[in-house]
Amino acid sequence: MKIYSSFLIKSVLLLIFTTGIMLTPFSLIAKEVLTSLKLEQVDDETYAIALTSFDGSIAHGQLKLPKVKQKSYPVLLSLHGMGRSHNRLWSEEFKGGKTLENTHELTQIALKNGYAVIGIDARFHGGRKQKDLGLGKILGDLKQGNSDHYKNMISDTVTDYMVLIEQLKNVSFLDENNLSIAGYSMGAQMSLLIAAKNQDISRVFSIVAPAISEDIEEVSPLHQVSHIEKAKVYLFTSNKDQYSTPEDNVALFNAIYSPNKMRVEFNGDHILPKLYVSVFEQLWTL
Repeated sequence: MKIYSSFLIKSVLLLIFTTGIMLTPFSLIAKEVLTSLKLEQVDDETYAIALTSFDGSIAHGQLKLPKVKQKSYPVLLSLHGMGRSHNRLWSEEFKGGKTLENTHELTQIALKNGYAVIGIDARFHGGRKQKDLGLGKILGDLKQGNSDHYKNMISDTVTDYMVLIEQLKNVSFLDENNLSIAGYSMGAQMSLLIAAKNQDISRVFSIVAPAISEDIEEVSPLHQVSHIEKAKVYLFTSNKDQYSTPEDNVALFNAIYSPNKMRVEFNGDHILPKLYVSVFEQLWTL
């Protein structure tokens, strides 16, 4: 059964609801090491965090709390895009460059609604860059048919977030049973992969997820979203996205198993018009 509806908002083209078919969740195998999450308070609302992940790699990031204090906070996990860092989740500008994707505004919306927001650097990004293996080489190898480094970057970051979710159980003021996740571009890709692996995530905001080729299906949302069983999934797409065609976007939406899903298509390219922030805010309260 399909139900079609639309918002009366300029440049929003389409919202779609439908159902799908359930399959068994895929798994990412983690090595047995001692994991941990360290929080260092910066001010009343900010903690610097250091996550020791499944392979001993340390991911740095930040935890922000709302101004209005409460005993326990629901959590938004926020994932940055390719070539960015967790700093783009908090700041309008970083190192002299604007946060064109406006992910910092999504953080403010979540905080305003009483959510704690957590973000860490993806592998090979921010404080986890490696001089001998930069993004240029990773993407260059991918274009030449060698996808190993790319697959590891995505799958290991997904596992980092799975470790982080488990570690949240040890933070007394966070409600690990009330989790939402949002990501932009590469972060959108990983948000869907994480939700496919963790059925406790209640909401997913996937913003312009790129289309991933079939030969690396283990990190392709198209091949994994059938395992998202019950989360509300909000798929934000663009009709002129350089990294995903309209046909790709429809196929991804149709592959999501959860019946609680919505697709919002904007008139624009991979950098969505700022209107998407307003739509995000409206959907946040649904």
